[in-house]
Amino acid sequence: MNQNLYFMIDQYKHQQLRIGPVSPQQIRAWAKKILPNGEIVGEVTKPYTFHYKTNKPEKDGLFCERIYGPIKSGICACGNYRVIGTEKEDPKSCEECGVEFIDSRI
Repeated sequence: MNQNLYFMIDQYKHQQLRIGPVSPQQIRAWAKKILPNGEIVGEVTKPYTFHYKTNKPEKDGLFCERIYGPIKSGICACGNYRVIGTEKEDPKSCEECGVEFIDSRI
């Protein structure tokens, strides 16, 4: 159990939240994500935001869909579409661009 952030329930069913400092190594571990093809994402490596002609987020930029998730729910960066919530052996991420098929929430 993580000692920095966890819920405790006492005998009277009261919930408590304990918050503590987190090490830089733990933050890096939370940010790192390994795609099914073995590629590691989670770090912004380019200073770009959007492509000036297409208005789509730049890959590995400040608004990269591989790092932060899709802009529209179930639609990846290259335009493939998957219905979210169906567990029928559908890939959890696009094989072409690497974006996960998840809800887009802010």
